[in-house]
Order: sequence, then structure tokens, then C-alpha cells
Amino acid sequence: MTPRQAILDALNGKIKRAELLQVLGIEGTEGNYRYKRKEIVKKEVYIPTIEEVKDFFRSKGYSDYGADRAYTYYLIGGWEDSNGKKVRNWKQKMAANWFREEFKIKPKTYKTLNID
Repeated sequence: MTPRQAILDALNGKIKRAELLQVLGIEGTEGNYRYKRKEIVKKEVYIPTIEEVKDFFRSKGYSDYGADRAYTYYLIGGWEDSNGKKVRNWKQKMAANWFREEFKIKPKTYKTLNID
């Protein structure tokens, strides 16, 4: 049950106060409530393979050369950014910092000869 649903059910008399407090994460006796300290669970840092990075770059229209440079940069740096923070979302980091015009796949152009 979500906290919102629990509050609505308590207002309508469907659940008792103790159940509401339990759903909201509040413990204690009458008049003496405190919030439980919630544990913060940090996500594991996922390190992609070079192939995943290349596929991501290709799907967005960028070259393998840019993917290689980006992957090497973060691999050497221990998957930390320039501020020393761990890279948590590698796709977002790649898009923000490595999707540059120089790495864009350019369409092939063909020169035509005008023979008069």
C-alpha cells in the first residue's frame, strides 16, 4: 500500500491509525512519534563494455572513434569524472560530454562532374 493510499484509507476510516503510522514509517507511542531513519542504498556503478559504448554512439549517429576516446578516457580515470565523482549513468555522461560535432558520422558526399 502506498503512503498516499494509506492516508486516504485512514481519512475514510478503512484502516486504523497504527496501520497508517506503520505504512508511513513512523514509530513510537501516543504523542511521541519519530521518523525511522531510512537506509540509503547506493547503486552499484555499472561499467559498460566497449561494444555497448560503440553501439550507443552508433545509435545516436556518432562514430566509433568518439566511442573509443570516451571509453578510454573513463577507463583510465577509473570511471570517475573530472570532479572525482563516480560515473553513475554512463549514457548520460557520454551524451553530455562526448557527443560533439567532430565525432558525428558525416554522410558521404559525391562530387559530380559537369560535362558540357
